[in-house]
Amino acid sequence: MFLAIDIGNTHLTFGLYYQGAWRHTWRWPTRQEATEDELGLALMHIFQYRNLDPHHLEGIGVVSVVPTLTRIVALACMRYLDHEPFVLTREVPFGLKFDYDLHQLGLDRIANAVATFRFYGGPTCVVDMGTAITVDAVSSDGRFLGGVIAPGLDMAAEALHGRTAQLPLLRFEHLPPVLAPQDIPLLGHTTAQAMQVGLLRGFAGMMQTLVQDVCRALEAYEEGHTDTQRRAPHVVATGGWAVKFARWLGFRHHPHLTLDGVRLLWERRQHI
Repeated sequence: MFLAIDIGNTHLTFGLYYQGAWRHTWRWPTRQEATEDELGLALMHIFQYRNLDPHHLEGIGVVSVVPTLTRIVALACMRYLDHEPFVLTREVPFGLKFDYDLHQLGLDRIANAVATFRFYGGPTCVVDMGTAITVDAVSSDGRFLGGVIAPGLDMAAEALHGRTAQLPLLRFEHLPPVLAPQDIPLLGHTTAQAMQVGLLRGFAGMMQTLVQDVCRALEAYEEGHTDTQRRAPHVVATGGWAVKFARWLGFRHHPHLTLDGVRLLWERRQHI
């Protein structure tokens, strides 16, 4: 049994992998003030609730974009689960080449790229629809060519509310689990409806444009650098908003891509 932990800006995402699949996954809000005892006791409670014995853990892997929480989570794992976790750093051998300043590249994006190349090969466009949006390019010869970063949907909604005097803070809980274009009207008839149309249709349009541009960059690289038979890039999406937009935008949805990247890198480390 393997526990993967993804420490993101909005959520901590946990996954328990055994018998060849992610059997249990859950999320907690990211709290900078969380303590090792709070997190450790909560983890113990999850194991008890699932009738699982933490002594059966073979390993724990952590990827983090919140440095202040990385050590807290690691200490919680050591104290309450009796495992020192494998913490993803930029010194880990990734099995990819990078045309990107590695010291500025988010570790979650690296985990996504590793998992994407393992499961889909290349060329592949990797989309992460989280707090921020990232769209990254991985070539067929295992090179991370670069990517783009844009504000996520929740961030945009908060900015509209926070930077204006009268626009409300829009919530999206009422949306269908999976969105299609016909679910969102072309025009809003209240301020909240107009904001929803602008945010959701604007988000979809932005994603389509960014992915098209990244795919064009991938195709240009493949034409100039590889001798293999060229194919159109895969588009693989993960992150909190991916499940709602993947069908609308025609992306392949891989819900646990980041956790898979952590698991694959942990497994590689066991064989070094």
